[in-house]
Amino acid sequence: MAQQNKVQLLDVPYTDDWNTYSFNMSINNALTSLQNQIDALNTRVDKEGVITGGDDIHGWYVKFPDGKVLQGKFFPAPGASDVTWTFPIAFIDREAYCVSCTPGNFSYPSMCQCIERTNNMAKFKIHKTDGSTATDSAYHVMAFGRWK
Repeated sequence: MAQQNKVQLLDVPYTDDWNTYSFNMSINNALTSLQNQIDALNTRVDKEGVITGGDDIHGWYVKFPDGKVLQGKFFPAPGASDVTWTFPIAFIDREAYCVSCTPGNFSYPSMCQCIERTNNMAKFKIHKTDGSTATDSAYHVMAFGRWK
């Protein structure tokens, strides 16, 4: 386990001024509370390792403590020439991730292409090898990169 930095708690020296003493004690209590929250979060990350989540609308994700995230979604046959996927977790910027797409219908040769992307979405098109749009194929999309 990595060494943790502790918040320096304020020494509360004796003073005859009640307002100064009260102020110093409130700062001391706030710092103690903050340190307890940091310790609890560190324990959770060390214990759990990763955080998972998502839903059927935006897809699933796995967030790693080091700032990386793996996300994915299954699209049934879209019936449209392209589909936009809004990520469950936004990446830190457009250049901070890679994205891939796999067609689900292998009864004919097809390709899945990312045609546009930002830090929080990607637009895909599935087309046959002859260039025509394939709207009857389901597909899986995945993205991997940095969320922090």
